[in-house]
Amino acid sequence: MSPLSTLSGCREGPVSVSPPKWYRGGVSKDDKLVGRIDELEAEYRPLLLKALRECAAGRWGLFGHNEHLGPKSEPPPTIGELTDLAQVIDAL
Repeated sequence: MSPLSTLSGCREGPVSVSPPKWYRGGVSKDDKLVGRIDELEAEYRPLLLKALRECAAGRWGLFGHNEHLGPKSEPPPTIGELTDLAQVIDAL
């Protein structure tokens, strides 16, 4: 017998409590944002590694830090994708 059972009008067993009206349940907005950033960063990493490997193999100009050394060549599409993803991540 529970200690509350001696009180008049009380019942045993779990009490059902409704959440407040403002609570929508599920995942919070912050958790969704963190999840989205994680997804974008997972997309970003392999592209960055590809670009860094090109740099390590001797390709200049991928990151625009040697422009003063010679004519500028067209950057590979990887750099455009990296830039786009970085801007989306920064905006979040």
